[in-house]
Amino acid sequence: MDARPPALDFSGMLPDRPISVKPPRTVGALNASGMFFLLFVLACLVWTLIGADVVRDWRIGRDPVAAADARVDEVQCRSWLYAFGLCSVAATDSRDAAERKVTFRYAFIGRGTVEAVALLRSRSDATLLTTDLGLRTLASRTLVLLLLASVLIGAIAALASVVHRANRTRQGFAALNRQHLEPILVEMERNNALPPRRRIWIYRYAGSEGSDTAMVELHSRNRPIFVTQDERWAIAVRGPEGTVPMLLDGNLDTLDLAQEEKVAFLEKCRAELERQGLI
Repeated sequence: MDARPPALDFSGMLPDRPISVKPPRTVGALNASGMFFLLFVLACLVWTLIGADVVRDWRIGRDPVAAADARVDEVQCRSWLYAFGLCSVAATDSRDAAERKVTFRYAFIGRGTVEAVALLRSRSDATLLTTDLGLRTLASRTLVLLLLASVLIGAIAALASVVHRANRTRQGFAALNRQHLEPILVEMERNNALPPRRRIWIYRYAGSEGSDTAMVELHSRNRPIFVTQDERWAIAVRGPEGTVPMLLDGNLDTLDLAQEEKVAFLEKCRAELERQGLI
């Protein structure tokens, strides 16, 4: 850890017996599944709105010819963040007996300005229709597609890492059950609000292979037991095997203790903090 924790004496604060634990929530399977599903939907939208058209235009770009039997109905363009152009081209394809309405949507790097648009076909496959605007911005659109794909892949990888860490944390908490527990200090890294009225707390501890992190989810009104005014250090418990320490909440709901034992522990903590001049 980067900073030294306060030197506090926690000896004798918890009962000298095996203690059952009721681990707090980490990242639940339902929440993780919901996030993975959301990312999957976003990936499908990116492919549907951008990816499929980019692949089609690369195919048409090899042998484009004018599409005399198609007409442009409407062109709409605008700029976004002064760096990206967003254009929509509505057209009618009359190649077959029945007219077919098509819409081309483009997202590219540059200014989105309305201009004359011509329709093009692939010489080798007349069913493939596009516009000269699409071919002119093809390289830029491909870059936008790769950028969005990179963001989605990064988000999926980050979520997978969080889920893996949460699973490891749950296994570590389970190993604490009915063990002789010892209070220790852990360094709080950050916390994030979760709907509805929940908050996830991420903390750092000294593991067997160096510094590591764990996370727990608490009700927004139930906070960790901080020992410093800047809320950098809080109390957790660990077992004799030195597994993942479990962050304690202010109500000690995670420990199966009698009410008088909870009160005694909190009073001993307060007395130690007063002795060290931390409160």
